Amino acid sequence: MNQRKIPAVYMRGGTSRCLVFHERDLPAPGPARDAILLAALGSPDPNGRQLDGLGGGISSLSKAVIIGPPTLPGADVDYTFAQVEVKKAFVDYAGNCGNCSSSVGPFAIDEGLVAARDGSAFDSRSISRPWARTMLFRGSHEPTIFSIGCSARLARIMFANSMPE
Repeated sequence: MNQRKIPAVYMRGGTSRCLVFHERDLPAPGPARDAILLAALGSPDPNGRQLDGLGGGISSLSKAVIIGPPTLPGADVDYTFAQVEVKKAFVDYAGNCGNCSSSVGPFAIDEGLVAARDGSAFDSRSISRPWARTMLFRGSHEPTIFSIGCSARLARIMFANSMPE
């Protein structure tokens, strides 16, 4: 079996966990990209355990997020959510996961995609922690997502049509 190294970050967002990839590190959308996501999470697994990957055998633990450069003015990043079936070789891009969306802000800070700010300007729970407002764009028919991320340990999300002042 041929193997190749593809960077990814395993993150928790709310009650979900996901693999987060830079779009630049993956093939264009299609079968080759799907094959990488399936392999990374250990799908398909007819026994539903995903022992050959990082998936956890249930839908809330078999997810991926792909972050790319913004295509919408005012957005910081584009966000693609992928639900990876556990028992079937299928990747569904039609849905969204608010929990996984909340991991995008911290990922954007940690990866240098969004500049972090002094935490004291955010609120008392994040004093001295870096934070950033991150605009995510899912596509022309989806809402823009505004995410505030405070390091990789704390993230908040709110859906908005425009960046709050």
